[in-house]
Amino acid sequence: MSLMKSVSNSSEHTQVDPLASPGQFDLTADVDFSHVIDQLQRHLCVFGPIGQGTFLKEMHLEVRVKQLLKNCKDDAEKRTLESAVRTLTHPDEMGEKFKVSQMFF
Repeated sequence: MSLMKSVSNSSEHTQVDPLASPGQFDLTADVDFSHVIDQLQRHLCVFGPIGQGTFLKEMHLEVRVKQLLKNCKDDAEKRTLESAVRTLTHPDEMGEKFKVSQMFF
């Protein structure tokens, strides 16, 4: 797999060269975590992976969101927060695409 296929970089929802402008954009890498976890399980206690949305909900994200919503200045700020939460947790957004694993000695 080439670097350009396994590492991506985007700016305003447009894919750009991941080596262009280092430090200016978030990088995303497609990693075969099943292989990593198989190797680590020999030495560590590994839980997961689970979807980011499931993880955040199990960490009681809604409690934090309720507090943040109370502190929003206006409806526009509330909508922005609600949209961000949806992006992070919804299965069709980042909620299932991104995974969380925990590893302990």
